[in-house]
Amino acid sequence: MTRGIARKISQGAIGIAMGLVYYVLYVVALPVAFQSVVGLLVEFRPPADPSIFLALFIALGVGEGIAPATVGASLGLLSKVVGSLYIYYATNGGVISVALAGYRATIDLSLLIYAIVAGSIIVGVLGASARACEGASKV
Repeated sequence: MTRGIARKISQGAIGIAMGLVYYVLYVVALPVAFQSVVGLLVEFRPPADPSIFLALFIALGVGEGIAPATVGASLGLLSKVVGSLYIYYATNGGVISVALAGYRATIDLSLLIYAIVAGSIIVGVLGASARACEGASKV
């Protein structure tokens, strides 16, 4: 019994780590990458307070770690969808505005945003299906 509890605690700790990884990837690293691609100071308008996304990613990561395989796979996919939607809304759907010497320039990176969203969802679906199949084979 204590071994099962220790296993759940370790899976929860791994879930916290994965939630932090998703937060750093989607909320910190990708906006910085967009600024370096554009080469200018870009205005990002996050859809909500970033700490809400930190809590959400950690909660989904813990749920993914301790839930049964099929539910955990769904929560893992949901983490990727939430991160993709964060990037989509923070960049206004890929249309980024930049202020230059009193003028406002608009850059359309929507194709890049769509590729990131699609790639994230495809990787999430493949990971979720692999995890669900793995969990089904244990039964």
